[in-house]
Amino acid sequence: MNRKSLQFHAQQTLEWDNLLDALASQSHSQTGSDSCRQLRLEGTLEGATVRQQETTEMRTILESSTPFPILAFEDLREIIERTSKGAQLEGLELYHISVMLELCQDVRHSLDAYEESCPLIHALVQDIEPLMWIREAIGQCVDHEGHIRETATPELHQLLQQLSQLRQRIRQRLERMLSSHDYEDILQGQYFAEREQRYVIPVKAEMQHQIPGIVHDISGSGATVFLEPRDLIELNNSIKVTDLRVTQEIRRILQDLSNRVATHVDSLSNNCRILGELDCVSAKARLSMKMQANPVGLNTRQHISLHQARHPLLVLTKEHVIANDIHLDETAKAYIISGPNTGGKTVTLKLLGLFALMVRAGLHLPCFETSQMGIFQRIYADIGDAQDLHRDLSSFSAHISGMIALLEETKQSITDQPLAFLVLLDEIGNATDPIEGAAIAEALLCHLHELGCKVVVTTHYHSLKTLPLRKSGFVNASHEFDLNSLSPTYRLIEGLPGGSSAIKIAGQLGLESRILDHAAELVQGQERDLEAVFRQLQETQQQLDEKLTQASALRLEADQYHQEAQAAKDRLRQSERQDRQKIRKELHAELTRAKQVIQETMDGLKKDQSLIKAKSASGVLREVQEQSQLLLSPGDTIPLKSTTVGQTVVIKNLGTTGVLLESTDGKPRVKIRIGEKVISVDTNLLEGVSGASPSGRGAQGSSTKPKNRPSGSASSSHPHTPNILAAAVTVDLRGHAVDEAIEATEAAIDQAMVQGTFLLRVVHGHGTGKLKSALRTYCSRSPYISTFRPGDRTEGGDGVTMAELR
Repeated sequence: MNRKSLQFHAQQTLEWDNLLDALASQSHSQTGSDSCRQLRLEGTLEGATVRQQETTEMRTILESSTPFPILAFEDLREIIERTSKGAQLEGLELYHISVMLELCQDVRHSLDAYEESCPLIHALVQDIEPLMWIREAIGQCVDHEGHIRETATPELHQLLQQLSQLRQRIRQRLERMLSSHDYEDILQGQYFAEREQRYVIPVKAEMQHQIPGIVHDISGSGATVFLEPRDLIELNNSIKVTDLRVTQEIRRILQDLSNRVATHVDSLSNNCRILGELDCVSAKARLSMKMQANPVGLNTRQHISLHQARHPLLVLTKEHVIANDIHLDETAKAYIISGPNTGGKTVTLKLLGLFALMVRAGLHLPCFETSQMGIFQRIYADIGDAQDLHRDLSSFSAHISGMIALLEETKQSITDQPLAFLVLLDEIGNATDPIEGAAIAEALLCHLHELGCKVVVTTHYHSLKTLPLRKSGFVNASHEFDLNSLSPTYRLIEGLPGGSSAIKIAGQLGLESRILDHAAELVQGQERDLEAVFRQLQETQQQLDEKLTQASALRLEADQYHQEAQAAKDRLRQSERQDRQKIRKELHAELTRAKQVIQETMDGLKKDQSLIKAKSASGVLREVQEQSQLLLSPGDTIPLKSTTVGQTVVIKNLGTTGVLLESTDGKPRVKIRIGEKVISVDTNLLEGVSGASPSGRGAQGSSTKPKNRPSGSASSSHPHTPNILAAAVTVDLRGHAVDEAIEATEAAIDQAMVQGTFLLRVVHGHGTGKLKSALRTYCSRSPYISTFRPGDRTEGGDGVTMAELR
């Protein structure tokens, strides 16, 4: 066999033509169907990647909500060829050309929307020429049935009008003759007819001499002659002449349109070719959807990693197909598949061969998208009985002849240009003495391995099943045999050899038990032991697979619980955020009310400075302070003496938290840090916060905020002095994410409003500028901030934003 013969034989063996027929059935045009059956196989990774991406893009287009034009058009190749030689086209042929040109326009228009998302398909139609003037000229003259329109030209319109008038006149004359009593006994019936495109009347044969005229026809019985009366000859002549002139005008129109088409035969041929290619790509996409196939990763490393792969022809013909994983990395050069007869070994061989062809043709594979497939320029398949009686070749001779041709081509490829070979061998070394056949099979596999071929073989030989244990680069796999039902499951198990189970399958097929028992006794001890080992290995693998399935199910259940917990956490966080917003609004309203009470009290003191009034005012202020403190309560507190240095404390009359900087033992005042400031506070005004861990950072914000969030700090002045109202609340946000910084700023606003401080100092630093930009955008939109500005030199410069609250 030569190289082409080897490739053709491989495609025949793998039933590639059947898959191409299935592909062609998804096309809408004869041109597209022909393109499907003559599918080009790319020889490079780049070419195969482009073809596969075209299919992926077309599937995206077909699955979109926007309808794509159906690529149905007549096969115009022969028509265009005749036109190029000066032939005159018929009306229907011209109409088909018009339909094709209209389809070109629709396709171009539809694909304009996919210029960015589907660039390969968009580029495919850029050379299409809709030739609108040709389509309009044909549409003006030809209707959808291929008839020339009456309005095609003024001349034709005038001739048809004239012809209609002449026909009307002669019909009127004929109707008068038929209704005349003079002809009552002469006529065979009250009707007129046309013979040789001339109007005639039916006259009784024996009465034909009663009316002068020309006989044009006679009935089958001979009783009636169809006669053209002499009085109608002139009118019939006028109709005939006018009709001939109409025919001449129609021929002139058809020739004119044909000449116009002839000047653009190259563009028309190119349009048909592009539409055919596009129809072929559409067929690939529809086949992909039908098979539930996917694009896969491609490589030139001879790496095969298929996840849940299904045989494409079985997918198209059966409802349920067993899917298998197949893994052959770069180091695995030979894949040895064993297992029971009728267990699916040959199906796996053909699957790999078809997949190797499909990726080169741009077809999606019926497997998971995470799969990988190597690009093999040469595919050799020896599957089934190769016996050839015409060439006097036995099965064994035919197999060996094919292997010799393969080896010669492989060696030639190494010399000329290295190519990737995928060799598929079914029952290698069979049809001869088992010992010698196994030896030849092993020697061939080792030689093909040395030549760099990727080899997949099926076998029942034990020596080949143990080959992976003796040589690197060889991998075992087997099709599972169900020991309970004594039937194959068609599931592929990688890494394990499989027994043939021939005796059990023979029994299932109905062979007598006496013969089966005798056969079992004849099996040699070593062979029987190996079969037992293979069965035990498969049984162990089944148990491991079951446990793995259970573990996977538990993992999925755990993941689901984790997702539900995460969702609950997100809902809780959202609820907490909403609660903070609600509390902020309540605090703002309470603060407004407190300001009104304080203002009213101060106004009263100014008017009446008596002791009684002052005590009353002091009581009112104390009540407002207590109510505010209730709202700002940080939660559970502990005595100050139970706190340690670095722990969070709260100023009772302010609700402001800070970090204790020194021991409280016997001291009337201690230092605490609030934000960036260190102040001295009376120990009677301080309490510890329960559960707060020591921290080296500034004080936490308002007690309604979550832990570990930065917050503002109050001025150290006494709460009843003017300084506390004028001092700015500072919040240090350096090193925080934007979301955390926004939340901390909102908390600092709350605290500032409660304290009566209307100036906020936000320290964000310079950094990349992202945090500063986000915070200033927030300030511009916040309903609680009236104005804001960058800080001056004394306030921290542009690394600080000063905000004035409403």
